[in-house]
Amino acid sequence: MASLQFPISLETLDSSKKFNSFCYSRAASVVLNRVNAIKVSRFQSELPVDESFVEQNPDCSRLEIDKGSSGTKKVSKREVGLRSSSRKSKWVRKLENLFVNDGEFDVDYSVIKSDLSLEHCNDILKRLERSSDVKTLKFFEWMRSNGKLKCNLSAFSSVFRVLGRRENWDAAEKLIQEMVTEFGCELNYQVFNTLIYACSKLGRVEFGAKWFRMMLEHEVQPNVATFGMLMGLYQKGWNVEEAEFTFSRMRNFGIVWQKRSLA
Repeated sequence: MASLQFPISLETLDSSKKFNSFCYSRAASVVLNRVNAIKVSRFQSELPVDESFVEQNPDCSRLEIDKGSSGTKKVSKREVGLRSSSRKSKWVRKLENLFVNDGEFDVDYSVIKSDLSLEHCNDILKRLERSSDVKTLKFFEWMRSNGKLKCNLSAFSSVFRVLGRRENWDAAEKLIQEMVTEFGCELNYQVFNTLIYACSKLGRVEFGAKWFRMMLEHEVQPNVATFGMLMGLYQKGWNVEEAEFTFSRMRNFGIVWQKRSLA
């Protein structure tokens, strides 16, 4: 691929600015030319969510010790696995009873209770996310009205994925503000990476740049996946200005770019 040239007029800059602009331009050009087909897996941009009931209950995964007259006895890993599987199956059966399948997969709001745990609410939200954006947003509002969003980053991540697919950027921006002001959530790179990931998939350069700048405004430190998605996005749109800005920020954060494409 031909090298990307940056339109910099050396006549309008003093010698110091000439040198700095040349360095950033050459560095950004090298990065853009080396990033051919960046694909960042979803787990790098999303929140680390526990997927199983066992992981949400660490005491189920440890080897239990039964004390008797003969001393201590360690339960085998196989027995612990069977117990954990049994508890998980019990929740799966209970979860199935909260859904209806009358033509379409949806939550049965007539049987769902407000005392449902956050973990179970998040499980339901993730199931809905895989089947319907509209039903996901509806259940998210149910969680809001029943006090299930306090410090619940997992729920917000699911909804950001939905809003990103639907390109509802205004709603996403409003939700970020609500996370901080109403629900006591601490913003981190995974929140913004979820939105930047959507932009990278859709080729929305201007919005990818917007979320990155908002990320910096909230003093959230990006990670290597953030820069990988952004540089791949800028390459698609040949946006030299944003590429230079992003590359300079990457250097400021001390993140070293690996000169290889991410498969």
